[in-house]
Amino acid sequence: MSSIATFDLTTRCPLRCRHCYVAADSLTDLDDEPYVARLTELRDEHGIRSAFWLGGEPLLRVELLRRAIRLFARNAVVTSAAVVVPADLQAGVLVSVDGPRRSHDHLRGRGSYDRVLRNVAALPRRSFVLSTTLTSETLEAVERLDEIVEETGAAAVLVGFHVGRPGDPLNVTGARRDRTIDRLCELSSRRPQLIANTVAGLQRLRPRAAADTAVNCIYRGGATAFDAQLQPKVPCTFGEHAGCQQCGCAVVAEQRARALGNVESLQVLNRLFPRCTELDARGRALRTSSRRRCSR
Repeated sequence: MSSIATFDLTTRCPLRCRHCYVAADSLTDLDDEPYVARLTELRDEHGIRSAFWLGGEPLLRVELLRRAIRLFARNAVVTSAAVVVPADLQAGVLVSVDGPRRSHDHLRGRGSYDRVLRNVAALPRRSFVLSTTLTSETLEAVERLDEIVEETGAAAVLVGFHVGRPGDPLNVTGARRDRTIDRLCELSSRRPQLIANTVAGLQRLRPRAAADTAVNCIYRGGATAFDAQLQPKVPCTFGEHAGCQQCGCAVVAEQRARALGNVESLQVLNRLFPRCTELDARGRALRTSSRRRCSR
């Protein structure tokens, strides 16, 4: 049984990001009716309660997304905001922004940062979270997270690291990752509303915790990933590109911290995957603010 699953709605996307793990247009999209029918079967077969909607760009199939969301108790959508983000999605919304304009455009193409600003403009402020993937070429983004959150109107930023195959030059490893996490902990201590990650979750992203996180990854029991044809992806949503021994997935890290007893991680996960009844009139999920001091 899998309480949580990730689903690709499509492999199509207007962007061609340098760090993307999905081969654009690699699979033919299922039509809406077969997709919903199979999705319902998978929900019932696996006991799935929480759904994470990905792509490609899931908002390219927004009407299918609306139908799919209604099948699950908790939902979250990750979007590049390459298209307009609707303000009425009954799900947590994570907008992928990988740094200030220069860093973001370096990874996602010229003009993509300004496109994000245009396409989230109609969203109520603080009604969504940024998802920032740090790479070896964009670590300076950490020093400007506050201005990115302010400029986009996000509630906070969930920070992870690029998940690439061993040897991928975009991977952040060793001492560089430790120093970056140290800095994120400092920011979390000074600006507890800025960083969505918990301190315990950040600790699970350290190199010394990588083996434990990999062995106890939620995708080894409790989570399943499906591609745009609704076929299983192995070992996880990153598919064959996953470098498990240096996992940088913030959600996996928070799930491991939760399993180790960290209550704050559970609160963050519930915030990212809200129930419809936990969204206020402006679509905002409940926020958490407490943080603990970080150490190596």
